Amino acid sequence: MGKNASAILGIIALIIGASGVGMGVFLYLNPQTVDGPKGIEYPVSSESEIKNALDAIGTGYGIITITNNITLTGTIDINGGGNYIIQGVGAVIKCASNQKAFDITDTGSLTIQNIKIDTTEVANTNLNIIHINETNNNPIYIRNVHIIGDSNTIGRGLYIISDNVWVSECYFYKLDYAIWQNGGKKAHIYDNVINVVGTGGIRLTGISNFIDGNLITNTGLYGIWTESLSSYSSISNNIIYFFDQWGIRISADKNIIRGNYIQWDNDITESSGIYVDGSYNTINGNGCFNIEILTILYGFGIRIAAGNNNTVVGNTCLFNEWAFYDAGATDTYVSGNQFI
Repeated sequence: MGKNASAILGIIALIIGASGVGMGVFLYLNPQTVDGPKGIEYPVSSESEIKNALDAIGTGYGIITITNNITLTGTIDINGGGNYIIQGVGAVIKCASNQKAFDITDTGSLTIQNIKIDTTEVANTNLNIIHINETNNNPIYIRNVHIIGDSNTIGRGLYIISDNVWVSECYFYKLDYAIWQNGGKKAHIYDNVINVVGTGGIRLTGISNFIDGNLITNTGLYGIWTESLSSYSSISNNIIYFFDQWGIRISADKNIIRGNYIQWDNDITESSGIYVDGSYNTINGNGCFNIEILTILYGFGIRIAAGNNNTVVGNTCLFNEWAFYDAGATDTYVSGNQFI
């Protein structure tokens, strides 16, 4: 599990224990910044001051520290080519009904950290709260950012198009998607908490990603999905429970799925802890438990639905309707599993 996984499990008790986890809960975790020149610090308390600070930094280095809660009237565009750290001191940024928080297109490097984003007024299901499409694929770090919606589960927390995006220690609550990578590669998504999403926790279409140590609960359809082009990724040490259809779905080739713990589907439709319809994947050391045991619907610990030359080794699947099911895929290698 990732380096801060124990901290994540600890804060779940706070999340579950808080009555109506809403905008009143903010967990301040391990502030981090990027090594190297930092530049001048700009304390800001309004949207216009944030934009003025970005202009002042230009293509140089600078820190923007948000000191007060801010209700946005426009998107904060990060397009000046500079090296920025944008951070809060317990600050909340509130989005309007059709309003992104950040649109990132041109930066030498960027860290956004220790900020809470209130999306309870957002009315557009397809709105990307933080939109990342950095033209030159320079590194973007999103750390300890909390994106909080409401019971309508509307909006996408992070929408990633460019390469080299690092997401850690974040909290996503009551959105449609928490993280959607629609292109790009080499995303590092680790030690995050995703709770109550309308469709999916982490959706991947890019290659060579690292997904580790995330806690994903109460998802409308799936926990993690690598789509057909999302190959050469590592999905490891994630904890996923209460999902409708797939804990993890692997539709791409040549991925490693290792050490994940998946339990308790929502008994709404046919479901699988791990569902594979790609090829040359390695499924090793995972645990799948209590999938579809309360209804007449089918439930599978691990299901190989299609593809070829997948390897299933050393997994444990207990108390499921079916521990393992191969629907006719070609040359599946199965060995050393505990299937009961």
